[in-house]
Amino acid sequence: MKRKGRVVISALALSFMFATQGVKAEAANPLEYTGPQLDPYKAIEAEINFGVTGSEIEEEDGWTRKVIRLEKGDYFQVNDVNFDKGLSKITINARGDEAAIVEIRRDKPDGRKLGDVKISQKSSYANYACPTEDIFGKNNVYFVCTLGTCYIDAWKADGTQDKKSLTEADINKPPVVVNPYETVETETMENGGNFYDRDGTEYSPISDMKVVSLKNVMFSKGLKGIEITARTRYYDTVMEIHLDDPESEPIGKALIRTPDFGTCTAYTSNITGMHDVYFTVNNPVDFDYWRAIDNAPTPKVNPDKPNDPEEPNQPEEPTEPQQPETPEQPETPETPQEPETPQQPEEPAKPALELEGSITDCGNGYQVNFKLTNNSDEPKTGWKITMGKVDINIKDSWCVNIEEDDNLYVITPQGWNTTIAPGQTIEFGIRGEGTLNEDTVRYMIE
Repeated sequence: MKRKGRVVISALALSFMFATQGVKAEAANPLEYTGPQLDPYKAIEAEINFGVTGSEIEEEDGWTRKVIRLEKGDYFQVNDVNFDKGLSKITINARGDEAAIVEIRRDKPDGRKLGDVKISQKSSYANYACPTEDIFGKNNVYFVCTLGTCYIDAWKADGTQDKKSLTEADINKPPVVVNPYETVETETMENGGNFYDRDGTEYSPISDMKVVSLKNVMFSKGLKGIEITARTRYYDTVMEIHLDDPESEPIGKALIRTPDFGTCTAYTSNITGMHDVYFTVNNPVDFDYWRAIDNAPTPKVNPDKPNDPEEPNQPEEPTEPQQPETPEQPETPETPQEPETPQQPEEPAKPALELEGSITDCGNGYQVNFKLTNNSDEPKTGWKITMGKVDINIKDSWCVNIEEDDNLYVITPQGWNTTIAPGQTIEFGIRGEGTLNEDTVRYMIE
């Protein structure tokens, strides 16, 4: 920042002090790069950069600051930044003429996004921070303004590990590599798991606001496609597979249409090497697991080399023919017994409370009229019906109360129909969006 004028340490408004640093060179060791590099764990002034599309200006607020002014679409880049302790957070000292957002990206202005810093409209400089994805080693970093106008004075990184505590084994430890040709359960992935079906199946609910991902996936046998096991209650649901960046062009797409867990395939062009894999969707999906289909060629049999002929079997020596035995006299057959008259099957007993429904298509939705009958000899009071959200979508109802419990709808009576007399039938109904197949609606009556 190369500040000039009177500086009083006690009068600083910053929550941490930015220490001026320049480009440095260090001796080689397993954690360091030789040659010029920047230490991001000490504050780096914004004017120390390797290219800027904004403007460098000076501002007076008790002393002179050299800052970078960025408007929407502007950026500045910093090369050869050595994240030898990893990366967990970026802090920017800045102010905004209006609310602004600065995205932190890797290698290029539209490269992999590590995080985004939100800057408030404020006339004085303050510190703004955001959590980031972890990276390691020497990287080029871009600070890209995607909203508003801001003035950046300096920035600083927080690591994920203490360099002094690392042993040589830690430094040389290879990353955990994932084998995609075996079943990959989504609960092992980032943002995966924590939801269970009634049969105990653990799955990952994802939507257009949530992405599941897995790092260090090694496609050593190439890639022809990815088999996906999932379910959705939306007919036009598409799952996209991205490599290394969730905002990159997808390498394959799968159409998911079943309300029960089923398998579909996203066919891809051939991919090799190690990648981070991201799964995105346009509608809510329950994602169970996936598996990669390898692109390894099938070994061919060499037609030019004939198989060795088998040696012919030697004929067996003839044996003396056996004399036929005298046949036994057949026994007199017993008189067959008269067959018993089969018992008629019993009629299955009806449930105490029986639910029936009729579906009406309403164009962009549906209406279901339900009838609940008491088949028992006793009145039923305080009945309750639960249905899964994966099977049915309820937007409106009549003659009942609807509550939500995680992935379930809980249907209870109103005051006037809380008791159903023997042989009595009550009626109620719901409206929903999308389509509904009555054969797939599962429910439980209590």
